[in-house]
Amino acid sequence: MNSNSTFYFLAGLGIGAAAGLLYAPKSGLETRDFLKSKSEEGTRYAKQTASDVADLAGQKTDELRAAAADIFDQATKTAKVPVESVASAIDAGKKAYHQAINATRGEAT
Repeated sequence: MNSNSTFYFLAGLGIGAAAGLLYAPKSGLETRDFLKSKSEEGTRYAKQTASDVADLAGQKTDELRAAAADIFDQATKTAKVPVESVASAIDAGKKAYHQAINATRGEAT
């Protein structure tokens, strides 16, 4: 058992050393240049994304504004029709009322 543990330890050590050599970090200057380039790339991406979002928001705002104006116009037209109908109905009701009053006065006398 003890020899198996030693074997596994040495095998793991060898595999770890090989992986360390394969994936060893770059020199400090190369790492800094890599990080700088990725940082600049991320900044460009973030600026482009923000610009795209602002453009899309402006477009959607314009569309919403146009839709709201259409809805307002339709509502105004729709509201005028019933008001005119109600006004004419009231006038007709008044006329009928006065005719009824006049008719009953004429019958009573």
